[in-house]
Amino acid sequence: TKAKQKKFNDEPITKEYLINRSYEDYLRYIDNNATANIWQMDTVKGKKDGSDVCILTLLHTLTNLQLLFRLESCTQAEVSRIFDYIKSQLSERTFSEVFQVILTDNGSEFKDPESITYDTFKQEELIKIFYANPCRSDQKGKCEKNHVHIREIVPKGIDLQSYTTSDLNYISNQINNYPRKIFKYKSPIQLMKNLEYNEKILELNNLKEHPIQQVNLSRIIK
Repeated sequence: TKAKQKKFNDEPITKEYLINRSYEDYLRYIDNNATANIWQMDTVKGKKDGSDVCILTLLHTLTNLQLLFRLESCTQAEVSRIFDYIKSQLSERTFSEVFQVILTDNGSEFKDPESITYDTFKQEELIKIFYANPCRSDQKGKCEKNHVHIREIVPKGIDLQSYTTSDLNYISNQINNYPRKIFKYKSPIQLMKNLEYNEKILELNNLKEHPIQQVNLSRIIK
């Protein structure tokens, strides 16, 4: 009988990425930087046997504003591409002030922290990234909970191949205009408008404020 061959990923798994970036490091950092802008990052995947396309999500914990970006595959290279795009849109200085801290999970797509946190030439660390403990999605619970709204529009098990960047911007507009009881029925966009750099952040998903009557969380048929 043939010995079972191991499946190797082209993105090697290493725990070096966790050095000074563990969840305990995160708690210490925010304890000493109480006013930092904190984001939670994750991916939303489509049909298991479908295309490799998935969605990168970034949630601002103060306002619950969640940005959505199309990934052609769930890989480090694609995550790096999105962050290069964000840096180019904001400027690296603004990027460092807007995305001061990111908390994410241990998915292989996030295990190249320097491609996310450093400048284009990999010479200066612009932001901090930390990783939740394995099997502890509750440690970035705001991000996870907000995915419920994404799933209202794009149900689980749907192949994401046909969802364009324009579709994701539309979904982002609906979700971020949806009022939240926790914020006295203000929407994430309304809360974000009170913060510095709000326009540049909203432009990343082409977000605009809409009245509640225009908010639609119904499924998009693709």
